[in-house]
Amino acid sequence: MKTYVIVLAISLVASACAVPSAVVPSASVVPGTTAVSSVVATSSPTVSARPMAYRVLSGVPGNAVASPDGRWIAAPEPSPTEKTPYQPALLLFSADGMLVKKIAFSGGQWSWLLDSSGIFVALSLPQAPAPLGIIELDGRVTTTEVQQSHATLSRDGKWILAERTEGCCASVTQREIYVSARDGSSARQLVRSAQTVALLGIDPSERVVYRDGNGVARVPLAGDSTEIVATAGDLARTIPGTPSPDGSVMLIRGYEPARWYIFANDRLTPWADTVGNIVEDGNGIAMRDGPNAMWIGPHTLLVRDNSAALFAYDALTSTRVPFGARLVIGDVILARQAGTLLALRGQHAVVIDLVTGAARDTGLDIGNETRGVLSSALPTGGFLLSNAYATYRID
Repeated sequence: MKTYVIVLAISLVASACAVPSAVVPSASVVPGTTAVSSVVATSSPTVSARPMAYRVLSGVPGNAVASPDGRWIAAPEPSPTEKTPYQPALLLFSADGMLVKKIAFSGGQWSWLLDSSGIFVALSLPQAPAPLGIIELDGRVTTTEVQQSHATLSRDGKWILAERTEGCCASVTQREIYVSARDGSSARQLVRSAQTVALLGIDPSERVVYRDGNGVARVPLAGDSTEIVATAGDLARTIPGTPSPDGSVMLIRGYEPARWYIFANDRLTPWADTVGNIVEDGNGIAMRDGPNAMWIGPHTLLVRDNSAALFAYDALTSTRVPFGARLVIGDVILARQAGTLLALRGQHAVVIDLVTGAARDTGLDIGNETRGVLSSALPTGGFLLSNAYATYRID
């Protein structure tokens, strides 16, 4: 349910892919306890002198993101430096960086659909969430009957879910959730509340999970009766986090004060400091929407303790298993691929082995503008990394 902000040609993006469960250390544990493993975090992370290979995708501009299946790359066309009439366009490339399509669009928010079948895109640049369109892979633009407000796709790829907003500018509120067919038609109201609602995700049974005031509610996509499944006194001051890849866990981020909630197994639980700290997604989009977690499995989070040692935390069983890696102060985690993490260490991109703790410098210095760096883990292996000016492939 993330969106990418593009003003002229500047976008903030993130992408999430599940890591095979084999990369998470296994251990026999009792739910609610900390697992014991022979893997011990290294005491002093080092970076190897031999850099990893990377290459510039010379035809791909900056602010690029790969599709979840790794077959495509999308990027906004840079605006010309001279003062000439300019129609913003989104560029679609093959995975090797060859231009496939150039599609005119409004220059607003955009994001890949979770099944890689197209790109959600704002059809205008208003002061409130815009009408939602879909850029299809053949270049067509499908107009939908819903808004681009936390829009997401159902797990079977047949339906679009989105909030519907009221008001404008700083006075926007959401009290409805709409559902429409994937082709944008047949929109209908699924949720209407007297309180503010926030779309949290879709669970494995294709039920829509959302925050309704101080409660967590759930309703089937078919539109049966709504049930309140959990409550908390201060839940109204929260925003959605990234749901787990399998939809079994919903994260909720509180603000003023900052805090996390986890909704899993039909229970809403405040995040316990004794578990550690959730490692947050360092992509530019996370800095816009607020902190988002780094998922490393179907329902497993990456966490760190006070010494920066890394652990896998299963949010369904409440178990924690240590990795052999630890972070350095200031590390920003961008993506994970199998048993490795891509991180920014200062201005340098490094790849960290989760099991051994070894870190390898890519030799890539991304410059001073680190807040807008975007990265995607490629299912075929390696990473795509993009700043405001260029896009790189790291293998």
